[in-house]
Amino acid sequence: MFTDIPLSFKDKNEDYLIIGKLQEFCKENKLPTSLDKVDLINYIVNFAKSEKDNSEKLMLWLDNTLKEGVKKIILTKVERIGYLKNKSIEEWETLIKSAFNIEVSSHIIDTTHSPNLKVCGYKFSETNGRVDIVSLNFTILLKEKKQKDLPYNTIIYPVFVDIYLKEGYMVGRGKSKSSLFKFQEIEDEETMYNSVNYEKLIKEAFEIIYSKLNIRNESVPSNMHRFKSAIHLIVDECTKTPKEIVEKLNKEEIYRETFIKDFFKRESINHLTNENYLEALEDLKIFMEKYISITSEDEKIFITDRYAYPIQISATDSDFSSLEESSLETTPLQCTPIFFDNKRLIQKEKKCDNVSFMFKRKPKTYFTNKLFPVIIEVKRGYMHIDFRKYVLEEDIKNVLSRIIRCN
Repeated sequence: MFTDIPLSFKDKNEDYLIIGKLQEFCKENKLPTSLDKVDLINYIVNFAKSEKDNSEKLMLWLDNTLKEGVKKIILTKVERIGYLKNKSIEEWETLIKSAFNIEVSSHIIDTTHSPNLKVCGYKFSETNGRVDIVSLNFTILLKEKKQKDLPYNTIIYPVFVDIYLKEGYMVGRGKSKSSLFKFQEIEDEETMYNSVNYEKLIKEAFEIIYSKLNIRNESVPSNMHRFKSAIHLIVDECTKTPKEIVEKLNKEEIYRETFIKDFFKRESINHLTNENYLEALEDLKIFMEKYISITSEDEKIFITDRYAYPIQISATDSDFSSLEESSLETTPLQCTPIFFDNKRLIQKEKKCDNVSFMFKRKPKTYFTNKLFPVIIEVKRGYMHIDFRKYVLEEDIKNVLSRIIRCN
């Protein structure tokens, strides 16, 4: 029976439940609205206590809401997943109950939590009766120390994992929090504490799934190559030369060819048999594009008709030379000099290590920002995606779809 929302989630200093989401729930359920977080939570709690159906509605909403927002995401490619494809929901339910030793799927706030990470709930997405995505909700009790001179607080920490069966990916989500500790209470002895963070907990959830479902992570080199290429493809799609600039470059083509031929002739370089000619043409084209772009008075041409644009890029070439380029906070990197200074390296390697994007979204009531920042990074064989501002589930899925469909 529902009694209250745990302090771990409703605390005014936490951003699991922000005012916009609370107002949205209140409006959808014809409850009073307010600009005060405490008032909104009280309205919702009283609503849930009034009827069993309302309680179920709130707990389901909480499961979904806790999964979105400010999140750290870790993505990996898995092997030996073929035997799990084409199973029905009934087959998956039987498998999960047996493998993870749970009787029923429970809501996050309606389950018994422990100091050990364990599955509390699950759900499935299906197509034509076959499951495409398996979603597992893990929880663990942790100790949190917000200030050095204050005692530990016990909190519920959720970890969410989605298994994309068709594509062969696992995606883990958690909230970035500092000063988190696993604890072990031993009779007649002091409690033992071990520091943890979102990355350790997500990877622990992955390891549990590997063990229970008999699948495994792809090799680090394979994942590194795959993910760096995926990031590059997104960068390439989001930095196509605007048609206004293409038209200007086309008009300059004959001048580029003439300039390079004359230059090679003066320096006795054979342009008919040397690849240097084509490379020189490309270098000069990039040079022209750079100055046309950075002097353009219309910044919108680098944003229009694309789902995102980069504001920072980091990459390493095969000779271990590295570049890191960035623009102002929300300025498209494509209209800055540094982007073109390193464009050849990015084109050659077709890989990127770390990119900060501004992704577009359709504004909604309570969520009116048209852009949100995303940092995508490859490290230690995993892809890390950092949502530092509150984002909705549809925003997260939009970003994930750009990565998963690439591979």
